[in-house]
Amino acid sequence: MPVRRRNDKRRGAISENEAAWLRGDRDCGFVEFKRDEELQKLWDRCGDHESFYWEPGMDYPERSNV
Repeated sequence: MPVRRRNDKRRGAISENEAAWLRGDRDCGFVEFKRDEELQKLWDRCGDHESFYWEPGMDYPERSNV
């Protein structure tokens, strides 16, 4: 019986570019191709809401001053 290959895009998994964006890495270029709605979903699902701040209209998450 042939072995099925699993898709690397498993539910909940994020790409290296998505992880870089969530860290506020401005070298990733990820944000250029995404709409605010897509970034909002990623931020809500995986963002570090205690250490970073992001809202629609911002290019990258920024460290919180807390």
